[in-house]
Amino acid sequence: MKKSPVCFIAMAFGWEDTDAFYEKQILPTLKRNGIKPVIINRHQSNDDLNFQIFEQLDGADFCIADLTYTRPSVYFEAGYAQRFVPVIYTVRKDHLGKGQPDDLRVHFDLQMKPIVVWSTPTDSTFSSRLEKRIQGTVLREWNRKQEKNEKEEVSKKQFQQFNQYEKLYRVRRLALHEIKKAGIKLPQWEKSSFSFLSDTSHHRGEINKKSITDGYVDHIFTFYKSKNRIIEISLQTYSTVSKRDLWDLQGAYYKGDINKELSKEDKKLPLELHNIVLSLRPLTAHQIELVFSSFSPLIKSKHYKKEFRENNYSERTLDRLISNNYHFLSGIESEYQLRELLKNIIENNISKPSEKKL
Repeated sequence: MKKSPVCFIAMAFGWEDTDAFYEKQILPTLKRNGIKPVIINRHQSNDDLNFQIFEQLDGADFCIADLTYTRPSVYFEAGYAQRFVPVIYTVRKDHLGKGQPDDLRVHFDLQMKPIVVWSTPTDSTFSSRLEKRIQGTVLREWNRKQEKNEKEEVSKKQFQQFNQYEKLYRVRRLALHEIKKAGIKLPQWEKSSFSFLSDTSHHRGEINKKSITDGYVDHIFTFYKSKNRIIEISLQTYSTVSKRDLWDLQGAYYKGDINKELSKEDKKLPLELHNIVLSLRPLTAHQIELVFSSFSPLIKSKHYKKEFRENNYSERTLDRLISNNYHFLSGIESEYQLRELLKNIIENNISKPSEKKL
């Protein structure tokens, strides 16, 4: 059965003009666009009225709030709705005039809203104006979300057909591909020299550039210079992340892998580490924070950060700022889902490298 968008109707029913306005203007417009209206006083339930309102608003895709007759309940419902979904405001034209009594006037805090005005229940232009507003805002976004959900469902079914090894391989390869879009060339990736990471590699055989870029090698890293700082990215994948894995990750410090490649001047620049941890099974904030207790949770169960300053007297790098970030992407069920998560990390956390390559 095809899903339809749901619209919660908040307005003053029981008045001759508003009842006629709904039946002749709002309802036909919604029907033409395949939208299901929800009106609480026409909804059969034994639950408390306020509970019904919250429940129906939580399940709605948008709300139409008609401010005619200045009903407090309408203002309350619209205020609750607009925290989560779009609200389209309508009102009878005279409610915007000066000198109107309080019960026939739009409150000051809503007068600046893009209100769709009507004059009579048979207003000849209102329906087309409301339809244009709905199609240009609510329906466009709803259709985009539906298309996204459909793609994710298809991708999830395809992903479920692969065995665990194939899933990990595809996850690694996809992550490398998405990071490449940030301007980082794949041949720059290298295998970490840390023994505990090397021992857990999924690759059995010679580790070379091609085996890394093809997605067969785990626990890899790359780095570049961007905006007067050094950015390093590491990538690890797991079918499930154990407590021991978390302790190993928390203790891994990839700086040692790249320092030999840096000039003396570059070693003085701030170092920003982005450790991307991918897991097929979900990983909770509680599991992570038991180990990463010294890190600040920027996004619970997803992004943890720790900043500190390093004094390395042998390299004569004094007071170097280190920003250590861990990005946990767990519960991976499809390549589409992972692609969206990686895009968000890359766009919000990892700058594109400057043209000056290390």
